[in-house]
Amino acid sequence: MPQKVTLLRVFASCPNDLLAELNVLERVIQELNPRLRDAYEVEFRILTAGNAVVPGIGTDPQAIINAQISDQYDVYLGMLGARFGAPTPRAGSGTEEEFRLACDHWVKAPDSVKILFYFKGTPDVPVQDLDVQQLARVQEFKASIKKQIFYADFKATDDFLPLVREHLWQLVASQWDGDKWKSAKMPTELAAALNVGEGGTDQATVSIGFELAKIDGPIAELARDADDQEKDKDMELLDALVEAQDSIQAGLAALDRIAASTREQNDKFVQHGRIINFVAAKGDAKAKDLKMAVDAAADDIASYAQALRREVPGFTSAFTSGLNAFDLAMNSWIREKPPAEQIVGVRQMLEQVIPVLRSARDPVISFRDAMAKMPTLTSRLKKATRATRIQLDDLIAGLAIISDRAVSISARLSGSEDSGN
Repeated sequence: MPQKVTLLRVFASCPNDLLAELNVLERVIQELNPRLRDAYEVEFRILTAGNAVVPGIGTDPQAIINAQISDQYDVYLGMLGARFGAPTPRAGSGTEEEFRLACDHWVKAPDSVKILFYFKGTPDVPVQDLDVQQLARVQEFKASIKKQIFYADFKATDDFLPLVREHLWQLVASQWDGDKWKSAKMPTELAAALNVGEGGTDQATVSIGFELAKIDGPIAELARDADDQEKDKDMELLDALVEAQDSIQAGLAALDRIAASTREQNDKFVQHGRIINFVAAKGDAKAKDLKMAVDAAADDIASYAQALRREVPGFTSAFTSGLNAFDLAMNSWIREKPPAEQIVGVRQMLEQVIPVLRSARDPVISFRDAMAKMPTLTSRLKKATRATRIQLDDLIAGLAIISDRAVSISARLSGSEDSGN
């Protein structure tokens, strides 16, 4: 029976100085789609003004793009680098206008679209060739949305690949509900700021993992006095610490589940090996009997690979979120000296986590190497072991990167503690 696969369209919106990033996004989607089909029965398709719009006539070129793209996408992915783009009759650039339309789409139907935005930090042109006015407009736009959007920064094109790959995978893994995006009730303050509720969308909802950027309206114009701003700073720091601790705990829980699955698979691995050896040693052993025994082992290995596809992205995403939150807290600490017990508490937590990450890596490498040495007796076994090795390679790389970053943050915390004494 053919597999039913849901198509999720990703509208990539950016000026033409980010064509390299568009190519990266296409490669990432091609890489993710087989895994997404197997794990979640979905796949992505990228839409751009270049591949989804045909020539036409209208009031202006951007209006033609808007009419043809409309709201026919499930994910809006915006990017800005050194250029903001050319103005349109309705916005500062085509990218900004497409972004505003995506926000409008979200307000009308929050469970039908997700909004992601990225800023590239390192221009691909020499400093002397930079358009300073364009760069300034990008910075102004970034500053204007920072209170409403959790955007992502990346330094160079090579950094964009692992970042967007992780985000797109996690988007489906944690927020796709089979036929729509998961959603929760819209906070009252946000509903008021967006002018929905009374006389508008009574059942308005806000997407889980809120990525909405600025929408023109009162939310961008709220005036607060100095005392309120100081309270917000405190809350931001506490939010970061709580998010960091919760995310690290979620990452450790995912690692525990991976370890349990790996131990279970290792036991099955040994058991299947004994059965295969027994069947092969029989004097009247038939090729069909041996193939059945080998394929039974392959099925268990394939199930293990599928479990890893579910857990490894969650592990890396949770730890990445936690360490990002620690970085955010540390940036606050650079501006203002925190209580010494806060620094000590975070450092002690990291010192407990780092040995766990390091000790987990060697057994995974050993198991991966054992899988690699297995003879590929059937095509089923070959496919299953290859899929498992790919997932184990991702886990090994994630463990190394995360543990190195945790060590770096711990060292910075030690320096902060020393400087405070």
